[in-house]
Amino acid sequence: MEDLRQWLEVLQRLTSEMTQQLPLGEQDQLRERVVSTIANFKEADDTSEVTETGSASLVYNMGIPIVVVVTRADGASNLDSQKTAGWSETIEAYLRNECLSYGAALVYTMCQAKNARNVDLL
Repeated sequence: MEDLRQWLEVLQRLTSEMTQQLPLGEQDQLRERVVSTIANFKEADDTSEVTETGSASLVYNMGIPIVVVVTRADGASNLDSQKTAGWSETIEAYLRNECLSYGAALVYTMCQAKNARNVDLL
Protein backbone atom coordinates (compact mmCIF):
# COMPACT_ATOMS: atom_id res chain seq x y z
CA MET A 1 0.00 0.00 0.00
CA GLU A 2 2.83 2.37 0.76
CA ASP A 3 4.23 1.90 -2.75
CA LEU A 4 0.84 2.71 -4.27
CA ARG A 5 0.55 5.86 -2.16
CA GLN A 6 4.03 6.98 -3.18
CA TRP A 7 3.28 6.47 -6.88
CA LEU A 8 -0.01 8.32 -6.56
CA GLU A 9 1.79 11.21 -4.84
CA VAL A 10 4.36 11.31 -7.66
CA LEU A 11 1.57 11.30 -10.22
CA GLN A 12 -0.27 14.02 -8.32
CA ARG A 13 2.86 16.19 -8.19
CA LEU A 14 3.56 15.72 -11.91
CA THR A 15 0.01 16.38 -13.03
CA SER A 16 -0.18 19.43 -10.77
CA GLU A 17 2.91 20.90 -12.42
CA MET A 18 1.59 20.15 -15.89
CA THR A 19 -1.94 21.42 -15.34
CA GLN A 20 -0.67 24.70 -13.86
CA GLN A 21 0.69 25.49 -17.31
CA LEU A 22 -2.85 25.26 -18.77
CA PRO A 23 -5.45 28.04 -18.65
CA LEU A 24 -7.86 27.79 -15.69
CA GLY A 25 -10.81 27.04 -17.96
CA GLU A 26 -9.03 24.06 -19.45
CA GLN A 27 -8.01 22.79 -16.00
CA ASP A 28 -11.63 22.96 -14.87
CA GLN A 29 -12.75 21.19 -18.03
CA LEU A 30 -10.32 18.29 -17.42
CA ARG A 31 -11.46 17.89 -13.81
CA GLU A 32 -15.12 18.11 -14.79
CA ARG A 33 -14.62 15.37 -17.37
CA VAL A 34 -13.26 13.04 -14.67
CA VAL A 35 -16.19 13.86 -12.35
CA SER A 36 -18.65 13.30 -15.19
CA THR A 37 -17.09 9.95 -16.11
CA ILE A 38 -17.28 8.71 -12.52
CA ALA A 39 -20.80 10.04 -11.98
CA ASN A 40 -22.08 8.40 -15.18
CA PHE A 41 -20.36 5.04 -14.65
CA LYS A 42 -22.48 1.93 -14.50
CA GLU A 43 -21.71 -1.75 -14.72
CA ALA A 44 -22.05 -3.40 -18.13
CA ASP A 45 -25.02 -5.51 -17.04
CA ASP A 46 -26.66 -2.72 -14.99
CA THR A 47 -29.94 -1.49 -16.50
CA SER A 48 -30.83 1.01 -13.78
CA GLU A 49 -30.79 4.79 -14.11
CA VAL A 50 -27.48 6.62 -13.75
CA THR A 51 -27.27 8.58 -10.50
CA GLU A 52 -25.10 11.62 -9.85
CA THR A 53 -23.39 10.31 -6.69
CA GLY A 54 -20.02 9.27 -8.09
CA SER A 55 -18.21 12.54 -7.42
CA ALA A 56 -18.92 12.39 -3.67
CA SER A 57 -16.12 9.88 -3.12
CA LEU A 58 -13.59 11.68 -5.34
CA VAL A 59 -11.07 13.35 -3.02
CA TYR A 60 -8.12 13.94 -5.37
CA ASN A 61 -9.11 15.00 -8.87
CA MET A 62 -6.02 15.22 -11.07
CA GLY A 63 -7.98 15.74 -14.27
CA ILE A 64 -6.76 12.52 -15.86
CA PRO A 65 -8.11 8.97 -15.82
CA ILE A 66 -6.07 6.69 -13.57
CA VAL A 67 -5.80 2.91 -13.81
CA VAL A 68 -4.15 0.88 -11.04
CA VAL A 69 -3.11 -2.57 -12.24
CA VAL A 70 -2.47 -5.35 -9.74
CA THR A 71 -0.24 -7.85 -11.47
CA ARG A 72 0.23 -11.41 -10.33
CA ALA A 73 -3.18 -11.42 -8.65
CA ASP A 74 -2.91 -15.21 -8.70
CA GLY A 75 -0.48 -14.81 -5.79
CA ALA A 76 -3.48 -14.03 -3.57
CA SER A 77 -4.20 -17.74 -3.46
CA ASN A 78 -1.11 -18.07 -1.26
CA LEU A 79 -3.03 -16.18 1.43
CA ASP A 80 -5.73 -18.84 1.64
CA SER A 81 -4.32 -20.70 4.62
CA GLN A 82 -5.93 -21.05 8.04
CA LYS A 83 -3.47 -18.55 9.52
CA THR A 84 -4.02 -15.84 6.88
CA ALA A 85 -7.75 -16.25 6.29
CA GLY A 86 -9.32 -12.98 5.18
CA TRP A 87 -6.08 -11.17 4.39
CA SER A 88 -6.67 -11.07 0.64
CA GLU A 89 -10.13 -9.52 1.16
CA THR A 90 -8.63 -6.96 3.53
CA ILE A 91 -5.89 -6.05 1.08
CA GLU A 92 -8.45 -5.76 -1.70
CA ALA A 93 -10.62 -3.47 0.45
CA TYR A 94 -7.66 -1.20 1.19
CA LEU A 95 -6.78 -1.04 -2.51
CA ARG A 96 -10.36 -0.21 -3.45
CA ASN A 97 -10.59 2.56 -0.86
CA GLU A 98 -7.31 4.10 -1.96
CA CYS A 99 -8.30 3.98 -5.63
CA LEU A 100 -11.77 5.33 -4.88
CA SER A 101 -10.41 8.58 -3.47
CA TYR A 102 -8.53 9.18 -6.75
CA GLY A 103 -11.34 7.95 -8.98
CA ALA A 104 -8.95 5.28 -10.24
CA ALA A 105 -9.96 2.06 -11.93
CA LEU A 106 -8.61 -1.07 -10.27
CA VAL A 107 -7.66 -3.96 -12.57
CA TYR A 108 -6.37 -7.39 -11.54
CA THR A 109 -4.30 -9.60 -13.82
CA MET A 110 -2.86 -13.04 -13.37
CA CYS A 111 -0.52 -15.05 -15.49
CA GLN A 112 -0.94 -18.76 -15.81
CA ALA A 113 1.96 -20.82 -17.07
CA LYS A 114 -0.15 -22.26 -19.90
CA ASN A 115 -1.61 -18.97 -21.06
CA ALA A 116 0.33 -15.67 -21.06
CA ARG A 117 -2.51 -13.83 -22.81
CA ASN A 118 -3.11 -11.37 -19.95
CA VAL A 119 0.50 -10.23 -20.03
CA ASP A 120 0.37 -9.79 -23.81
CA LEU A 121 -2.80 -7.68 -23.51
CA LEU A 122 -1.16 -5.31 -21.04
